[in-house]
Amino acid sequence: MLEALLEWTLYTEKPVAIHDLRRSRWSRHLLHGDDPPAGAAAATPMAQRGAIWGAMVVYTAEPVIDSIGLLGQLAELATEQLSSLASGRPEGVS
Repeated sequence: MLEALLEWTLYTEKPVAIHDLRRSRWSRHLLHGDDPPAGAAAATPMAQRGAIWGAMVVYTAEPVIDSIGLLGQLAELATEQLSSLASGRPEGVS
């Protein structure tokens, strides 16, 4: 499930959040009809200077009320840490 969210985020270059995986039809679709686990998930692309070079996903075992807040925290983490992660490497080199 988390891998599918990462792939979707990389494909669309847009963040995604699911506040309750068990109530989400999209979650069930991603699992080919199987029951999704309890909890919530959010994914966001990682970009620097306009280039997408990865994505991050987080999962919490409990559903959340504020999926936008969860997504905001994830986006902040993804963008805040890029400077320190990539500071010693040329852009585009992993």
